[in-house]
Amino acid sequence: MNLQENLNKEMNTLHDRNSKADTATGTTPVREFLNRVPLTLKMVLITTLLGICLWAVMEYIQSARLKKIFYVQMFDKISEQSMEWRISLDQYIRFHHETAEIIVSQKAFSDYVNSRRWSSADEEVRYYAQPPAWLLRPSILRSLVRPRYATLLDADGRVREIYSRHDDRISASELLHPSALWLSKSREQSFVTKIDNLHYVITSEPLYDPHGKLQATVMLASPIDEEFLVSAIGILQPGYLMALVDHKEDPTVLISNNHSVLPPGTHIHDLGDRFLVTGQDTYNYGAAEYMINLVSLISRTEADKLTDSVISTGRYQRNIIAPAFILTFAAIMVYITRRISRLNKRMSDFSRQTLGMKTEELPKGDKLYLLEKRFERLKGEVAEAREIIKKQAEEKTVKESHERLLTVLNGLEAIVYVADMQTHELLFANNYTQKIFGDIEGRICWQTIQSGQSGPCDFCSNEKLLTPAGEPSGVYTWEFQNTFNGRWYYIQDRAIKWIDGRIVRMEIATDMTERKQSENQVKESLYEKEVLLKEIHHRVKNNMQVISSLLNIQSGKLKGRPEAEVFNESRNRITAMALVHEKLYSSDSLARIDLSDYIKSLVNSLFAFYGKSPRNISVTVHADSIFLGIDTAIPCGLIINELVSNSMKYAFPDDRNGEISIRMEDISSTARWDYELTVSDNGTGIPEDMDIRETASLGLQLVTNLTEHQLQGTVELLRNSGTEFRIHFIEPKYKNRA
Repeated sequence: MNLQENLNKEMNTLHDRNSKADTATGTTPVREFLNRVPLTLKMVLITTLLGICLWAVMEYIQSARLKKIFYVQMFDKISEQSMEWRISLDQYIRFHHETAEIIVSQKAFSDYVNSRRWSSADEEVRYYAQPPAWLLRPSILRSLVRPRYATLLDADGRVREIYSRHDDRISASELLHPSALWLSKSREQSFVTKIDNLHYVITSEPLYDPHGKLQATVMLASPIDEEFLVSAIGILQPGYLMALVDHKEDPTVLISNNHSVLPPGTHIHDLGDRFLVTGQDTYNYGAAEYMINLVSLISRTEADKLTDSVISTGRYQRNIIAPAFILTFAAIMVYITRRISRLNKRMSDFSRQTLGMKTEELPKGDKLYLLEKRFERLKGEVAEAREIIKKQAEEKTVKESHERLLTVLNGLEAIVYVADMQTHELLFANNYTQKIFGDIEGRICWQTIQSGQSGPCDFCSNEKLLTPAGEPSGVYTWEFQNTFNGRWYYIQDRAIKWIDGRIVRMEIATDMTERKQSENQVKESLYEKEVLLKEIHHRVKNNMQVISSLLNIQSGKLKGRPEAEVFNESRNRITAMALVHEKLYSSDSLARIDLSDYIKSLVNSLFAFYGKSPRNISVTVHADSIFLGIDTAIPCGLIINELVSNSMKYAFPDDRNGEISIRMEDISSTARWDYELTVSDNGTGIPEDMDIRETASLGLQLVTNLTEHQLQGTVELLRNSGTEFRIHFIEPKYKNRA
């Protein structure tokens, strides 16, 4: 209770000091006036002014944006419409030729031509104002096209009859006397050409008799004028125009759908101020002599009317939304200012109830400004109070942590102590340490924990615990037999910062004497077994040497007889097996032998046995880094013994020079086998008719049986430039023997 009263007294003193500091802080008259204006009124005025300004700016930006978007959309629409007009115009021109094909295909046409008897002396051209008998009925023509002129030509290409839809006479000589080139270009397709400054669509279709002889030709001709465009595309919406222009750098109008607005000869570049212009790809249908562009246009006046209509609709909507938005935001501001007023009151209550400060009457004016000032003052007061509370809590925490740490360290069954790395003074020792070495805190570590030391220990780990910069480097572990009590300890040292900031060494040493004794016993037992195993291999080798000597004596008694060879071969096989045991007991490993060294020793013994000279027969061995267990090495040795013996005995008769190659490779990473053994020579070779599995040779039978049954492998005989035995096998994995 007294602590709380003291805290309240200190906080009130702090509050009075802050209040005087706030009063002493000077403010300008304008700022003082603004601070006294109610926050609600200021927020409503600011919101209204900002809303009006924002509405004006958005109105300007949105109108320009809408106009631009509308123009782009309108331009795209006109472009799409222009493409549709282009397709319609292409179809209408194609229909001219289809109409000519239908006319010629009618029976009435062929009957009419067959009934006519034109003579070269008759030059009269008959005109029709109504469709003649050889032409299609009007109802059919309306579903296709209605050409301006339809002419009937005889077999010589002279115009005999003309149908004129407007009942006018043809003045153009090109139509009255069409050339063969014209008829060729317009045959089976539509042909666009220029006659008397007017473009025409010309198409023709011939009629042949059953023998392929030309009887007559129908030629359709239509000028590309305003009537043609209306027939091809239809009547356009008001304000929309369509024109055909020549393909030049400065194109001019050839024909349009409205001559009064867009007369022929008008330059397209001069229309940019009055029309939106869009063009399509060049029109070059069939065998046209001229390239023409189709262009669509819309009056800018009409476009501006449509744009203003869209913008006006959007402006009306914005004029409704903007005031509603301003009013809504103003209402939100009123709500926020009321919440700020309540927050002011709650902060005052908090200061009084929690921190024990005096109750202060809230002045009138800008509540947000008052809240800001109160918050700044409260922040400092809370920080002061928190520092006081924090200091008390830290003191309590440090005390509790110290007690817990001591409890933990004193409960450990291990030596734990802390020593100064410069003076070697013991700053702390747990109960377990003091039980062994006595009360040693404050004394020197090398004088109390070790014995017989005249100075700091040579094995002290201080230098291993720091980086070159003098910072802790981590945990250093080591084993050591203490010179004070003779026991072994597993030690973990590390550098830490002590409570006064200096770097000290903390050591935790666990007694491992019993484990060390057990390890020594195991090592002694293993050594005894290794000695025993070497002795066994040595004795097996000696026994085999005795057997080999007995066989040698027996073969000496049988000298000159065939049986002596059998004894000699058996002696070589026993020597090969004895050599495995000799290599095992003389090597560092009692489980595996170095195959390269073994093969070289075996080959040397065979050279001596057969009396061969390395100068006549050279032997190369490639078996580096190959180590095999005894269960694999013995059958491999016997196989190599048999194959090399066979080469020395039969491959090089009459002391012929030769080569023997022995290669062992580890292929376990690339094949299903572990090893590949290859024994080859360049001697006389084995006869082609000999089967190594059916031969009476005991040596080759032994090679086959050892490979296939003991090594579970395969043997392959190659007779290329001598003899080569290739053996693949997997090293057997035998279970540990009891």
